[in-house]
Amino acid sequence: MTGAQNTRFIARFYGVDTDELLDYVKDFSELGTYFYTSLRSYSAGKRSRLTFWVSFGIPFDTYLVDEVACACAIAVTHSTAQLRKLCQAGAVLENGKLTYFDDVEDAVHQHQFNMISDEDG
Repeated sequence: MTGAQNTRFIARFYGVDTDELLDYVKDFSELGTYFYTSLRSYSAGKRSRLTFWVSFGIPFDTYLVDEVACACAIAVTHSTAQLRKLCQAGAVLENGKLTYFDDVEDAVHQHQFNMISDEDG
């Protein structure tokens, strides 16, 4: 199947408008003429771009991305080691309030403070 055929198949499977999804993926994936060639000819990067934009073209409540295909992503975790490795900035959600920190270390310190306060209170 070609990228376009694959996109149509997935649109029918999920019950979304085939032409809308086709136009969306064609525009955002930037595959050019490869969109109409066999998936067997795709590099790993081209295949990732196709699947990424097909997924984002279908309205789901939640999107889980295993391998980040862009420079900006949101990571949700309690692992401070992962945050330090992956992030430059951070946000802490406490009692329904989200506080943004330009420095991930400040976010980690706030989270640790909140955890200690919860144990004491």
